[in-house]
Amino acid sequence: MPITRKFIDWTRPALPVIADWLSDGFTVGKRLDLDRVQIVVPGRRAGHQLLEFLVARAETLGLALFPPQWTTMGSLPELLYQSKRPFATDLVQRLVWMQALREVNTQQRESFLPQLPPKEDWNNWLSLATLLWRQHTELAGEGLHFGHLVEHGQQTPGFLDTARWQFLRDLQTAYLRKLDAIDLWDRQTARLYALEHAECKTEKQIVLAATADMNRTMRLMLDQVADQVTALVYGPDHFQDRFDRFGCLKPETWSQASIPLQDNQIELVDRSQDQSQAIVDALGKLDKPCSPQDVAIGVPDVNLVPWIQNRLLQSGIPSEWSLGSNLSQAGPIRLLGAVARFIERHHVEEFAALIRHPDLYQWVLSLQPMTGSEQGPTLPLSNYISQLDQYLNDHLQPRLGEWLGRPEDFDLVQSVYESVLLWLAPLQVTADGTPISRPLHDWSRKIAEILTAIYGDRIINRTQTDDDEVCETFQKIRNALLALQNVHHSISPTLSAPQAIHILLDLLRSEHLTTCSGSQDLRLLGWLELPWDTAEHVIVTSFNEGFIPQSLDSDLFLPNHLRLALRILDNSRRYARDAYALHCLLASKKTCRLIVARRNHQGDPLKPSRLLFATDSGRLASRTLAIFNSDTHSTAVADNHPTATPGSENSQFAIFKPTPLRAKPHSMSVTSFRSYLACPYRFYLRHILQIQSLNDNARELDPASFGNVIHEVLCRFGRDDSRNSTDVDRIRKFLRQELKNYSNQMFGPDRRPAVNLQIAQARNRLDAFAQWQAAWATKGWRIEHSEVPDDGSTFQWNVDEGSIEIHGRIDRIDRHQTTGEWMVLDYKTSDKGASPAESHRRQDAWTDLQLPLYRHLVKALGIRDPVSLAYILLPKDTTKVGISRAEWSQDELNDADNQIGEVVRRVLNGNFWPPAAPAPRILTEYGALCQEGIYGQ
Repeated sequence: MPITRKFIDWTRPALPVIADWLSDGFTVGKRLDLDRVQIVVPGRRAGHQLLEFLVARAETLGLALFPPQWTTMGSLPELLYQSKRPFATDLVQRLVWMQALREVNTQQRESFLPQLPPKEDWNNWLSLATLLWRQHTELAGEGLHFGHLVEHGQQTPGFLDTARWQFLRDLQTAYLRKLDAIDLWDRQTARLYALEHAECKTEKQIVLAATADMNRTMRLMLDQVADQVTALVYGPDHFQDRFDRFGCLKPETWSQASIPLQDNQIELVDRSQDQSQAIVDALGKLDKPCSPQDVAIGVPDVNLVPWIQNRLLQSGIPSEWSLGSNLSQAGPIRLLGAVARFIERHHVEEFAALIRHPDLYQWVLSLQPMTGSEQGPTLPLSNYISQLDQYLNDHLQPRLGEWLGRPEDFDLVQSVYESVLLWLAPLQVTADGTPISRPLHDWSRKIAEILTAIYGDRIINRTQTDDDEVCETFQKIRNALLALQNVHHSISPTLSAPQAIHILLDLLRSEHLTTCSGSQDLRLLGWLELPWDTAEHVIVTSFNEGFIPQSLDSDLFLPNHLRLALRILDNSRRYARDAYALHCLLASKKTCRLIVARRNHQGDPLKPSRLLFATDSGRLASRTLAIFNSDTHSTAVADNHPTATPGSENSQFAIFKPTPLRAKPHSMSVTSFRSYLACPYRFYLRHILQIQSLNDNARELDPASFGNVIHEVLCRFGRDDSRNSTDVDRIRKFLRQELKNYSNQMFGPDRRPAVNLQIAQARNRLDAFAQWQAAWATKGWRIEHSEVPDDGSTFQWNVDEGSIEIHGRIDRIDRHQTTGEWMVLDYKTSDKGASPAESHRRQDAWTDLQLPLYRHLVKALGIRDPVSLAYILLPKDTTKVGISRAEWSQDELNDADNQIGEVVRRVLNGNFWPPAAPAPRILTEYGALCQEGIYGQ
């Protein structure tokens, strides 16, 4: 007896119609008896909702409900036959494929893949095995094995892959033998065996609830129980020729079908991100009253979900994504990923990322507090991140363990580092850095041990959503760890801890946490979920080629032309599936709006979906012109900016204004005057609020740090007996030795290649300086002071509003033996080597006052005579190393003093607003605080 087909009304939502059909057909007296019914639904969400409709229907009619068993098409086969062995899990199947591939003759293997991963690269071997497993699974779902491809190749002229499929056929045989050896069964092979031996049977009535597509194996299995199968086809009776006897789509009929889509149902937007605003606009145009439960948003591109949810929330509309949050974003999962990356290389970048994990941060704070050091007071342990950032900026070490500098500069970091190593001891490497390797199944308990150390004492309240998600996360982690632990020893590869963690994370990558949302949350659904949702209004985003319909033309093993020949899932079936889904939406929904993006979030052009052009010839030309006309109206975020500007009171991007100071500043450095002249507000941020930019991203010396290295070496030279030598070799030897000493002191012997290169560059500049210094000393100049004043001496600058103490340190002061002339010298290591005039003045205005201020600072050293001012330039071009004098007249210096007084006056008055516009070339780290780049700022 053939399968029974029943066409049901598609002008109403599918699930209520199916619930009504079941109620009408299985009600006996006061019983709605579905106990012996097996319902096959398109997805798990549809299954849950169908049960809800059945419960509501039974309550309305006063019936006692005996609920059915429901399942999805992917799980139905195992309900139709009895397995004779336990099934191998997906992980076990992949591991066996990997083992079979690694054991194949090397020459044969290289003919299949010329470039194979290194033997110890288990992750890439497993990726290859996963590729083979997927091909095996898909083909078996269509009743095929790799040997069928060999037969196809032998019968098809011009087929070039026969040898490859012969290799894969032999590999598949080895894979199945290995599973037999550990008494496990491949699920796909078990289904084919059940088919071959006619073992499919059931005592239940099977109802296929609008399952419009299924693979060949499933069809053959249903044929064996056909007299107990009813296919409910969601569509009108006059579409009977578009469905086969299983109630599945006939691709050839749908490829030519016209879709009754109206032009006003299509909306064009510029970028993918702009679709979120288009959704808000569309919601505002719906008939009122309209609750969130009446609307569903289709999101074929999951990358858009955060954009859409954020924009909806800004409009006061909470939403839920049907898949829930991806488990990969859960705290414990991210922690495991950070652990794997750290113990894989032990680089400071990975350590810095690891100790920033919020859960690890809380664990660190629970450790014994620091006792402090003799040099200073105890610092709170919570300061360890800022101390690490400062330490890494200062020393640029690629790895931690050998501590540089003063103990009080790394005491917190050292304590945390050692605690983290102790925590990770179960997974850790040996003392010489060699990773410990264990069989995969042995790592399960070790991984559980480190997680328990962080989360074991956490108190859980299941009534709290966050805590409930933690419980669900750990349940999924536990299941995955058990999967690792249960791997048979004969197929368990010997791996390092990072490799084992990567396999664990791969098992969890596709998992999602259950969505816990409010009943009034707007639903975001996947494209194929939309036709089965009960909402009256649907808005579909990303109605673009590649999303709707999906296409697959670059499959390594099964390109589309081969899929067509084998009659397995191909692009025509994908097109038919999506064309049918759109038909369902247009027939069953009150409104249906399709949003088409012209470009993706990176600005690359997107094609509109082919389904938009499945219309009659009279409408096709006008629709095509409208869609591809660049002048056609499109919604864009740029059209929906807040009206306020960054400087206005109501702006969402207002810049924080300086608050009145409780006390007037009492001191300034000579270098801070440059900051004030560039931007009073940025001066306020740096020198009044003392906000500094600090991060752990430095991989090489920045210009300031590079200059500090040279300054430190020259400072030591200026205080050594060799400072007045005229012997180039003696000066060069001293400078090179001090550079080596200081580099080892600051950066250690194990340095980054970039730092070693910069040290070599510094050595070249110091060599050129040695040549110049010897000639300078020959002219009679002697170094009298270096890095002074070193006792904190200052000088006072008085104005009507008060006074400020000005402090600074002069790199060097020389005096001529014959003339007695004093010269104040400042080392400059910028690549360009700008002169004092270029650095201090621009367009006849002072931009820096450092050298003029030094004229007053030298008086603290007892120098009352007039002094000359100059730079010693050490630029990138070492031929230009030498002195650059400041040739300012007395009038210009008097003007500089007036400018100094004006800056002091304004600082005392608290004049720090507004920020300079355009933004200065210095103090760029405060750009974000000053809203640079916002609305053209």
